[in-house]
Amino acid sequence: MAATYKRIHANDTPRTNTKKPLSSHPSKAPSFYPGPSPNPFKVHAVALNPADQKIQALGIMYAEDKYPIILGLGIAGEVVDVSDNVNGYQSGDRVFFAGGTFENEYAGYQEYTRVPADIVAKIPPNLSYSQAASLSVGFATAAIGLYASHPIGLGLNPSIQPGIEDFKDKGVLVISASGSVGEYAYLAQTAIQLLRYLRFSSIIAYASSTHFARLRSLGATHFVDRKKVSFSALPTIAQSITPNPIIVVYDAFGSPEAQQAGYDTLVEKGKLASVNRMTEPRGEGKTFIGVYGNVHVDRNRSFGRKMYEKLPKLLEDGVFVPNEIEVLKTGLEGIVDGLRRIKDNKTGGAKLVVHPQETS
Repeated sequence: MAATYKRIHANDTPRTNTKKPLSSHPSKAPSFYPGPSPNPFKVHAVALNPADQKIQALGIMYAEDKYPIILGLGIAGEVVDVSDNVNGYQSGDRVFFAGGTFENEYAGYQEYTRVPADIVAKIPPNLSYSQAASLSVGFATAAIGLYASHPIGLGLNPSIQPGIEDFKDKGVLVISASGSVGEYAYLAQTAIQLLRYLRFSSIIAYASSTHFARLRSLGATHFVDRKKVSFSALPTIAQSITPNPIIVVYDAFGSPEAQQAGYDTLVEKGKLASVNRMTEPRGEGKTFIGVYGNVHVDRNRSFGRKMYEKLPKLLEDGVFVPNEIEVLKTGLEGIVDGLRRIKDNKTGGAKLVVHPQETS
């Protein structure tokens, strides 16, 4: 392809004083790629994520010689062409996937990108590009933490099968299910749906009361108001509102205090998954894992394949529903203000999405 297109670069050079803002540049669309990938891929929607803001602001994850870099992890769009050795896709297919290779050619903040064919899913007809993009990263992070086999995840449903009865009369706590870091709310909302699918009798959401109705519609059965109950008081309160033993905690907040509260809430031999892999709670006799929700890495890839294989049908049937979204105007140019809103916690818990093809 010879057409030009736009992409947005993070121009920071880390560990120097020459930081520059994100900026948009014209470039050539990627040429045909002879590999296991439907390519090239026209990006119709990309969801903004907290990781994008942190990478751009702090200069982490990338070596200096990789700059300028292109970010963007939650991607949905249209297959333009397909490699000869790829089956099951054709030009015009609507698909979504999560970035995470940390290579510019697979990033989302551009009008065209590439996608590995084994970890991509077709968008069901009842979802828009924007809704699909909002699912890509958060669903993987929650599903890997809860469903994937130990030690990658807690191993609650590695085959992603319906009808699991093991968790009847059992309880679970989800921390920060629309908590004070609003942009992380989608993780907890997704976790609640995944736990409902497993038929837990009690699903406790630690959240702001303004979000209780939304969380009840997703599957939460009990609620603790985070504005009234501190982390230190949470274990006692959570245990008191359900007769079911709390055997699992999903911590979507990730602070050391949240981790410890979750750990202390569990019964003996209970299991805690946290989005924070850098710290661990104090104690013995319970399982703790720090979740790494990247389906591109070797240890997660097998589960990622299974997840993307099963997800389209589950979405089409309404078993799982997408996040609440807000579409930002002006295409790629809207990313700058969007990442600023994520940093300032002004998203209202919605996933911010841009449409690269609308870039002027």
